[in-house]
Amino acid sequence: MFQVHCSTSGVAGNGALMRLAPVPLFFHNYPKDAIEFSGYSGQITHGDTKAYDACRYYGALICATLHDYTKKQLLDEDFYNKHKEWFGDKPLCKEIKKISEGSYKKEGGYKDGIRGKGYIVNALEAALWAFWSDNNSFEKGVLAAVNLGDDTDTTAAIYGQLAGAYYRYKALPTKWVKHVYAKEFILNLSKWIVQEGKDWKQTNVILPSHSFSVDKPASNEIETPCARRTPRSNSTLPSQENERYLNDSASNRNLPDCDNTTEPELLNQPPMLDSDASTTCTQSNQDAANVVMTSKDTLHL
Repeated sequence: MFQVHCSTSGVAGNGALMRLAPVPLFFHNYPKDAIEFSGYSGQITHGDTKAYDACRYYGALICATLHDYTKKQLLDEDFYNKHKEWFGDKPLCKEIKKISEGSYKKEGGYKDGIRGKGYIVNALEAALWAFWSDNNSFEKGVLAAVNLGDDTDTTAAIYGQLAGAYYRYKALPTKWVKHVYAKEFILNLSKWIVQEGKDWKQTNVILPSHSFSVDKPASNEIETPCARRTPRSNSTLPSQENERYLNDSASNRNLPDCDNTTEPELLNQPPMLDSDASTTCTQSNQDAANVVMTSKDTLHL
């Protein structure tokens, strides 16, 4: 039995948001499905309700952007209340609802407590602050997100998903685009995401239950051939690869877990980055933004 929920309860790291964009892109023609599947995409690895709701809310914003909402409409403090039908019968938890009501709108940014931390609530707030305060410039928004410090690449990548959908591909700084690895592959993949989404039909959709327990699979979770296979033991690997596997496991065993589940303490000052130095840190941010921006361009072909 393939267990959809692979996380323990209480895991609320920002990784669930960092990878979100393809989901609302694919389902954007069906906002309710886009939002619910956005939540499920985070729930797979991040079992806290805050992660589920952060993905639902951000997925709703990306979906709305693809339906040509203005920036004012996206950042409307009453956006959630105006679109409750998109969220079904599951209200947002208080932490995410507070963000939806504009808690990120702080002129002082870092000085006013905005933090690009690994905790998903902080990360969502930071990304939206960058979008709100970017003066309609993708480049300024990325630099603002990075200059918050802490988990810089993830914060900027989260920002890039919404900002990319809103500003579109041509708004990407060319001095950054030329450094993106596998650019053509990303462009082609993004077009296919949109095309496959257009062909998707709302028929025979089996949704996993909204459960954050991993002790027992839900009755409607999906069984696949892969799930029935007997796991291959490490002893079947060639000796050289087996040795490398063991060495990697040993070296990584004591790494700190940055998938924070509680709100971190505030720091005094963030590091700063200017636009001339930014090309060294834009790879992961641009990868996410490229997919979103190119996909929106495809929608208007």
